[in-house]
Amino acid sequence: SDYKNGAGTDVDWHDETLKKNTPFSSADLSFKGGGDNARYYVLVNHTQSNGFYDVQNDDQHSNAQMAQYNIRSNLDFSVFKYVDGKMDLGGRIENRKYPAYTGSTLWANLERYPNNIYPVRNDNGTWTGTMVYPNNPVASIRELGINTTHDRSMQVNYSLKVRLDFLVEGLYLTEAVSFSNWTRGSRNITKDYARHIGTEIQTSNQNTNYVVSDDYGTNQWDWKQWQLTAGYDKDLGLHKIKTGLSYLQSVRQVDQNQNGEAGVNTRYAYINLSGRAAYSYNGKYLGEISFAHSGSDNYKPGNRFVFYPVVSAGWIVSKEKFMSDLNAVDFLKLRASAGQVGYDYFSEGRYLYQQYYKNEGSYPTGASTGEPTWNGAIVNAYIANPEITAEKSAKYNLGMDVGLLKDLSVTIDGFVDKRSGIVSADNYIMAVVGMDAPYRNVGKVTTKGFEFKATYENKSGALKYNITAMGTYVKDKIDYMAELPTASPYASKTGKSIGTPVGYEAIGFYDISDFDAGGNLIDNPVPSMGAVQPGDIKYRNLNDDNVIDERDKKETGHTSFPDFVYSFAAQLDYKGFDLRILMQGVSGRDVNLLSGAYNKVVAFENNGNVYEWAKNRWAYYPEQDIDTRSSATYPRLSKEYNTNNYTASSFWIKDGSFLKIRNIELGYNFPKGLLSVLKLGSARIYINGINLFTISSLLSEYNIDPETMSGYPGIKSYNAGLTIGF
Repeated sequence: SDYKNGAGTDVDWHDETLKKNTPFSSADLSFKGGGDNARYYVLVNHTQSNGFYDVQNDDQHSNAQMAQYNIRSNLDFSVFKYVDGKMDLGGRIENRKYPAYTGSTLWANLERYPNNIYPVRNDNGTWTGTMVYPNNPVASIRELGINTTHDRSMQVNYSLKVRLDFLVEGLYLTEAVSFSNWTRGSRNITKDYARHIGTEIQTSNQNTNYVVSDDYGTNQWDWKQWQLTAGYDKDLGLHKIKTGLSYLQSVRQVDQNQNGEAGVNTRYAYINLSGRAAYSYNGKYLGEISFAHSGSDNYKPGNRFVFYPVVSAGWIVSKEKFMSDLNAVDFLKLRASAGQVGYDYFSEGRYLYQQYYKNEGSYPTGASTGEPTWNGAIVNAYIANPEITAEKSAKYNLGMDVGLLKDLSVTIDGFVDKRSGIVSADNYIMAVVGMDAPYRNVGKVTTKGFEFKATYENKSGALKYNITAMGTYVKDKIDYMAELPTASPYASKTGKSIGTPVGYEAIGFYDISDFDAGGNLIDNPVPSMGAVQPGDIKYRNLNDDNVIDERDKKETGHTSFPDFVYSFAAQLDYKGFDLRILMQGVSGRDVNLLSGAYNKVVAFENNGNVYEWAKNRWAYYPEQDIDTRSSATYPRLSKEYNTNNYTASSFWIKDGSFLKIRNIELGYNFPKGLLSVLKLGSARIYINGINLFTISSLLSEYNIDPETMSGYPGIKSYNAGLTIGF
């Protein structure tokens, strides 16, 4: 009755917890100058960003906010006329502050908590909460305290080039050193609060005093690199030669808190010896050979160093005499390259050639009577592989650069990447071994694709314009991965793209006619996921065995990685005004709503919410004149989790393609006469909008952003700014 007369509890948790907008500011100040022997550039930046949580900012409360201070300086100098030096310095301080409640959990609650569970506060001002819905979203950002982090990072690059023309013309030496580090300190001020409904306490939580914890900076890494290069560049009339031989040594030390399950300080060290020799004849025929001999401490001595060769060639066809009559072609270059590179990172761990152990299970000891003593057991984490080495990638590329009609330039590249020796679990090892499968260089993947860029520039009177289109098409295939045999021949990952979804093929909903009077299925395969009712999702029986089970799984859609990524950019300039537009999109991409937007899809699950899409659910109540069987796009509603309906299937795979207007900016450059009066070198005022509009079936049909399907959403922002040069 309360809801009929409008007095029932109806809380919009998003509206109560979040603000409609939030400020953002950024300011830059730069200096440059110098002369023939020394030149400098200094940039100082401050950025202040705030989140959308509706909470005051003080010592015990905080919106999600970030303050960042950056400084960068470049110094180029010359000593005598044989020595050139560069020193680049960059530093950043970043302070973050946010409520002491995990952001992903907060956003999950905003999506899951129904509007009618309780008001934001009780009549006496206490915070609401129950055992089923304990974490009132508003109280979560206002009553648990704050977490803060303080980051500091520094990077220094120094290089020195010595030209040795007084010994051999074209000979030079270059030395470069790089130092970089990062550290983070965390300080938290936290407490708890009691949950009430009316005057009754609902959970074991109590109002507590604040507790302060400070780790004084235990997250950090340090990276040092040193490189020495000897080179020779020479022009010999029609012949041009460029050669170089480099030695690089790199050591990166990572603190244990940044190493996940490893929990120990870890070193990443490698050495690289590389060389190149490039030759061109008459500015038309180009060729280059290069190599790298790289080694990583990730592998056993003897397997650490691998030789990687590369060869490339080019032909500037437009310089040939037979092209002189083709006035429409301003430039034409053909390119080809082939080579091999290595990759030594593996997310499952390092030093796989060594045997490591882990705690697992326990075993009893003691007398034959009474309670035994249980002892922790140590087992092999995996079978060590002393032959493990770096993954290899053979890359092939064909390209073309074209200039047409003096206004249009086009670049097209086609490529093939054949990865081999990918480190992965060798599941062909029998389970009777009694431990996790060893990691070996067994994986193989082929990636093919093309990319293009086209730019058209022109002007008409005072109007100048520039239009650029870019696109990349990529398709990969797993050639081999030593996977366990699948129950269905259609469900194996081998032969498919990485990340291809696998599940059941949905073919509609069960109808009343599919069941007898006792509720038993008739003339239909029996699903193994549990009992079904009219309105549940029906799946195809691929192997015709009259049972829906693992043997009926197959590919259900595209991977979530897009096949095609494209963008359009345009710029117009007219009498001091300029307009810039950037659009970007993807296609050939599917998303699984059960993994990416779970809380917005599964109605009532875990006492959760129900969203707009579920309105068009399957329903048949003829006594109430309700029949949606012919138009339903959602299975029947149920209070309990329905394993049959919410298992992986093609039903929940949706098109994740989209086109977004990323940026529109309108600016005005002050005229020279006014600049002279104001004693300024330049001045520009602008306004812009970011992430203004999205075209996506996922957004229009299900109200789900294709890029941020859950959690903190993508932000639309509007900015105004002024740039001044002296």
